[in-house]
Amino acid sequence: MEHFCNISGICSTELRRLNQCQLYLQVTLLSELVSADGKTIPYTYFNGNIHPGRRSILQWPRQARPPHTSWKEWKRRLVQLFCTTHSRHHLRQPLKKWNHLGPQYQLWADQVDVNDSAIYCHGWFTNITRKHSGLSGMRLYDPIGTIVPATPITATPAQVYATQYMLRVTAHRKKQAAPPARIQHTLLTARLNSLSPSEQQLVGNHIQMPLCKKAFIKDLQAGKVHRGTDGSVKHMAASHSWVLQSSRTGVFMAAHARTHPVRQKTSTKRPEAAGYCHP
Repeated sequence: MEHFCNISGICSTELRRLNQCQLYLQVTLLSELVSADGKTIPYTYFNGNIHPGRRSILQWPRQARPPHTSWKEWKRRLVQLFCTTHSRHHLRQPLKKWNHLGPQYQLWADQVDVNDSAIYCHGWFTNITRKHSGLSGMRLYDPIGTIVPATPITATPAQVYATQYMLRVTAHRKKQAAPPARIQHTLLTARLNSLSPSEQQLVGNHIQMPLCKKAFIKDLQAGKVHRGTDGSVKHMAASHSWVLQSSRTGVFMAAHARTHPVRQKTSTKRPEAAGYCHP
């Protein structure tokens, strides 16, 4: 919805109608609207029809189907923001490969796994997943398939054309290579010394370690450690701090760091929230 809010001259009444369309379709991201190859927006979403092969994993408020005039505005604004022309709904910037770390709030019934050359089709009503293996020497797949426990995590959403004789993938996007596994630190000090810049901004770069680390970690795992946070803002210079203290021994661990609020001049909510979220 933030894209709609940034449209120059758009009124609150139209924003409310656009939000009703979004709630009815149960979509949050552009990737939940576009085709499997990430290049176009299917007509079904312009016309206000929920895609039968996709389901949101979020819980949505009940929304009645908006009237035809709302869908006309919905289509016009989507084309204005993302598409090349009104007749051919190609994205100006096609989506790239699926991101392992990106948010995903939508399940796809049909997915393809290029690693084992197979299509996985899930039935919403039967809750059964079938694996359709590729036919040798062709880009076609067995139409019958075999029942499997679940779709592998290496599979990506796909658009599948099906007949009684074969299945064929008509569109899909590959997945980005998995990021390298993070080093699992066994010592607290080693982990704090390897914080990324974004983690340092949240956790803090002025950390006071507990006197007895082993006893403190034991109390932390046993739920015998309390926490407190605070934040302050003065002339756009914000900071936050946090403290952890053992209720058994009184030993504590603390840190503070500068926070960089966005569009915030007097509120301390953002820096204090940053401290509250970590560690």
